[in-house]
Amino acid sequence: MHRIESIDTLNSGIGKSLVEKIAMLSAEGMSIWSYEEQVKALEWLTEQFGQDWQLDTLYDRFGRDEISNRITEIIKSKSSIIDQIDEIIALDRKKTKCHICKIENPVCYYDFGMAKQLKIERDWTKTLVSLGLSAITFPLIGFGGFIGPEKKTSYKVIRLHLMVCSSCKESRLNRNGKRINLTRSDYSRHPAAAKAIELGYSIFFSKTDLEQMTLSF
Repeated sequence: MHRIESIDTLNSGIGKSLVEKIAMLSAEGMSIWSYEEQVKALEWLTEQFGQDWQLDTLYDRFGRDEISNRITEIIKSKSSIIDQIDEIIALDRKKTKCHICKIENPVCYYDFGMAKQLKIERDWTKTLVSLGLSAITFPLIGFGGFIGPEKKTSYKVIRLHLMVCSSCKESRLNRNGKRINLTRSDYSRHPAAAKAIELGYSIFFSKTDLEQMTLSF
């Protein structure tokens, strides 16, 4: 009789990654994770189990029920995060009032990002998928990531828009009147800021910061 190997006997990091990568390739996962993330999952599984690996083989090796139960937990967790990200984007689309003063009608908007720092577990410079895009040109980064210009720290970033009225704009222009100076306090007045912070997206990036970042997955 074939003895099922416990996932927990693997290195804890590999065991966790194994279930996550299989989840990405599951029927439910195909609509949650990006194509690029799924490609990376395939590459990771090939590195760990060789060119001839198959999902059925992994199910037999570690137990179909064990893997399925853990996948269900991951999918539920991921789906919940997606729903909350959608709420943030919906709040960002409400552009009827200036986000700073909450009173006057906006006359312009400024791109900015709310980010959370990722734990780097491998050399991202070797796995970077260059799409020729910067954070400012990509409409929404829900589950992709960004690597800063120093290529040592990576982030998940949600791109948002700060709506500003003429009064708030004029009071924040620099001396030559050509550039606006927006602060963390200004960005934090965005209606979705509190919810984003609850999800761990507590780092604010200006438009200039986003333009200097490179898209990765």
